[in-house]
Amino acid sequence: LKKFYYDTAQAMHPVMLNALRGVVGLEHAVFGSDYPWGESGKCLAELRETGVLSEAELSAIEYRNIAPLLPRFKF
Repeated sequence: LKKFYYDTAQAMHPVMLNALRGVVGLEHAVFGSDYPWGESGKCLAELRETGVLSEAELSAIEYRNIAPLLPRFKF
């Protein structure tokens, strides 16, 4: 399970985020909004409002964790 990547679409809840952290770690967590049903800005705000992620964890989920998978893009 730790080899897979997981997005945060529909997981903006402290219980879900803590479960993800506990089971597989946040190194493979990436931002997801479930667009078009979820608005990116709103989903990002909800992710921040959970209060369970540090600034470093938030920036990792927002872009740092995905950067190695998309080397042609500049993050």
